[in-house]
Amino acid sequence: MNQVIRLMKRIALSPLFWIITICSSIFFLENSDLSNYFLISDFATNFPSLSLSGQYYRLLTSLFLHTGITHLVSNMFLLIILTWVVSPIISKALYLSLLLLSGVLGNLLADVLIVSLVNSDGNYWSFLTTFGYSHGIVGLSTSITGLYIFALIIFVFKTSKDLPQKNLD
Repeated sequence: MNQVIRLMKRIALSPLFWIITICSSIFFLENSDLSNYFLISDFATNFPSLSLSGQYYRLLTSLFLHTGITHLVSNMFLLIILTWVVSPIISKALYLSLLLLSGVLGNLLADVLIVSLVNSDGNYWSFLTTFGYSHGIVGLSTSITGLYIFALIIFVFKTSKDLPQKNLD
């Protein structure tokens, strides 16, 4: 019984548990019969034109929205795998900070890129930029990318230490 209680506490204190719970709850709330009352996506989606003109909270809130069940499940699946990889080497606070900061900075970078491509003279990636500009950006993809880059950097540093050093003399 004590093991079950310890496991429940560990799960409840896990940032991953809360992120999955929040994302899933918002998704199911948005897609329920109550969606007329809870138009969360209208106020939380990262529209580049709104985010870059002062509604900076959208850079964070959009991380917890998803466009469909496939988007939600694939983001949660990748998040679980990357959390499993990085959680043994960093604290919960650092993990959560890394996840949220990389998500916000990734969204900001995407917004700047989309706006600059939309405003450029050429017609580069017109469908992609127009879609992101008019429909907004949602999901944890930028956070997942940040975790992936962090895991890759840690892997490179750990394996480079373990490799035998050649003497170049």
